Amino acid sequence: MGRGSPQPQGKVVYKGDDMALDYRHWQAQRNRSLNHFEVLGVITNPEARIADGAYVVTTGTALEKLDHQPCLPSILLLQLYVSLERQFPYTPPTPTPSYYARYYREPLGADEDACAKVRIMYNGTMLGEIDVQDN
Repeated sequence: MGRGSPQPQGKVVYKGDDMALDYRHWQAQRNRSLNHFEVLGVITNPEARIADGAYVVTTGTALEKLDHQPCLPSILLLQLYVSLERQFPYTPPTPTPSYYARYYREPLGADEDACAKVRIMYNGTMLGEIDVQDN
């Protein structure tokens, strides 16, 4: 994963249901000579069976920059979005599929150029902060 502080890893469990979001392997890299910035992580979100026998499954992820950035210039805030879909009938795969969550900016913006850390948010919860690595 590179240098710096440990990469955020963990699980977010939602009260009232049995879905658990597993996030790991986050990295944030800035390359001023190539003029780009990238944040990448891996998301695994196990399917959840609902009362009617169908399943709610993850179909994709997105990582987007928030409009309001109160922590700049030191910390860039990114929001993780997980797309879910109801499926019936459904046969759960083994193992549960993982999805990449990615934020990419080219050319390098002023916010991405200035920040030293990236904070990943999901449903109002901070998943972690990542040190930005300069390449």
